[in-house]
Amino acid sequence: MSVEASLPAMGGFPSISVILVTMTVLGLLPLLVVMTTSFTKISIVLVLLRNALGVQQAPPGLAISGLAMVATLIVMTPVWQQITARLDIPAMLDGREQPSMTDMVDAGRVPLETFMRRHVDNDELASLNKLVSDMHLGNDGADDMKVEPGHESWPVLVAAFAISEIGAAFKIGMFLAIGFAVIDLIVANLLMAMGMTMFPPSTVSIPLKLLVFVTTLGLPRLMHGLIASYPR
Repeated sequence: MSVEASLPAMGGFPSISVILVTMTVLGLLPLLVVMTTSFTKISIVLVLLRNALGVQQAPPGLAISGLAMVATLIVMTPVWQQITARLDIPAMLDGREQPSMTDMVDAGRVPLETFMRRHVDNDELASLNKLVSDMHLGNDGADDMKVEPGHESWPVLVAAFAISEIGAAFKIGMFLAIGFAVIDLIVANLLMAMGMTMFPPSTVSIPLKLLVFVTTLGLPRLMHGLIASYPR
């Protein structure tokens, strides 16, 4: 039997458009994850937590990224379900369906846009949209640049969402840092009052901060709170 005759039995090959979009998405996947999902916020909070504890090598960066990715998968599961509901991925891979590139891009863009609009800071979105509009006031057709709320362009929405996520992460990190800084101050003052000025305060404060963090179930509470900050 020839190779050509055996192709229909194998279900055929994906179309060129499917292969092109797949390769493009794979290339842009790290950027999409960072800019359009909860990964950035969660990873920044975990890094700031490590710095606040004063342990620079534990947990390692790979563990932090892995934990942030797992939490992101939990948060983004509804979005992925909406994307797969719009596209029959097994049929596309088998070549039984060949949607246009526009349909495939819209299938992924619309659920992501809905997610970002649900969690973006509306004030930041309005401010950034106004800034973009003001930049084109001197150009012809400037009236066309004035976009009604809820109809912002994709770059403006992505930028506002990323800024909102990073800002929220630093707010959470600020409270974590302040809480652990209090322990550092107490330990430093106690050692000074005891006349142990040559004794490094971090030798006592780091184990004490770890003790407080572990006994209060700090990591589970923090992760649960981060995931719960993205209501469905």
